[in-house]
Amino acid sequence: QHNFQQSSYPDAGLDENYCRNPDGEPRTWCYTTDPSMRWQHCDLPSCFGSECYDGNGESYRGLRNVTQSGRACQRWDSQTPHPHSNTPDNVPSAGLEENFCRNPDGEQEPWCYTQDPYTRWEACVISNCDGTAPPTSHRYKVFPENCYFGDGATYRGTVSVTTDSVQCQRWDSQTPHQHDIPSRFPSTGLNENYCRNPDGWDRPWCYTTDPNIRWQVCDISGCYPGDCYDDTGVSYRGAVNVTSSGRACQRWDSQTPHQHTNTPGNFPQAGLQDNYCRNPDGDVKPWCYTADPLTRIEFCPIPNCGNITGPQRQRGSNTGGIVAGVVVSILVLVVVVLGVAYYFLFWRKRMDDGKGLVANEGPVAAGSVGFQDILARTEKSDVDATNTFSNPNYDMSIDYGQSTA
Repeated sequence: QHNFQQSSYPDAGLDENYCRNPDGEPRTWCYTTDPSMRWQHCDLPSCFGSECYDGNGESYRGLRNVTQSGRACQRWDSQTPHPHSNTPDNVPSAGLEENFCRNPDGEQEPWCYTQDPYTRWEACVISNCDGTAPPTSHRYKVFPENCYFGDGATYRGTVSVTTDSVQCQRWDSQTPHQHDIPSRFPSTGLNENYCRNPDGWDRPWCYTTDPNIRWQVCDISGCYPGDCYDDTGVSYRGAVNVTSSGRACQRWDSQTPHQHTNTPGNFPQAGLQDNYCRNPDGDVKPWCYTADPLTRIEFCPIPNCGNITGPQRQRGSNTGGIVAGVVVSILVLVVVVLGVAYYFLFWRKRMDDGKGLVANEGPVAAGSVGFQDILARTEKSDVDATNTFSNPNYDMSIDYGQSTA
């Protein structure tokens, strides 16, 4: 007796007594007719023999053309269903033939764009020749190129300018800004000078080529503009199908890799279509089962409609623009108010008393307020914390209102 029924695994092809793999075993298997032997793997040859790759697979030139989930690969010279820049013309030395799995961009293993419009790319199941393999979770993440979702940690596009149109500094360069990001975050796609989010900021960013602007966020569109949910998202019917960590969602009508009872048949009113994020069980927000066998459930990067307030100016851009301008205006206003108060409270009184100014006393210096950078310091903006507020013309330790007359 067992629970592997066609009704529970409708996409596993459980016909007759044929060898299948409905639960993620290393290879196909079946229950046997021998009462003393419950099940065994089947003796089936691999479609691709003993193919393997060295290193990260950049030199792999095998014929594998399906992904780890069984999706067929999209041709490298095609832009359908997924437009991309990894074409044979753009990367002529990467062996981008037909729809064979390759690694043209320095990922951790060979991969391909898929023919599934809802799954942009996946890694291919090819053994490493030295017996090692990349982290399993990496295979199931979505890496968009034309937009970003969540905090943009999985963005792998080629935008290389900031919101103020400043060119980005290369990640492997220390000029004009020194940093240690590549050594601290080695597997975050720090290619060329493309915008990335290796350290958990709220969106992709980059160091800039302007010596006066250390870093800024980048002007990249969100993948799901306008998508939001009300209350707890029970009524959400949007098309987000990735989790906050970037993992692809499992289809609701599938039991692989995670078995569950939240199926379209059990919850016909919950909108459980394809692999879109939903909330069929009244959780706190929309979620989905993930395509990663090691991660069962994650919430999705969808904002609550009540929290959307429109585009916000980035924090800590080091431009000295709007924020610094407001601060300077406030400081000037404070100086003016103090000057007026000084005049009426002290200067005018002394003139009325016929005493005038005391020795070595004068009004507040009229020079401009001195500061190097009024913006808050973050790890990106000032590693050595050398920029501090200073004004040699005005010493707050002196009581300019005290009279010695």
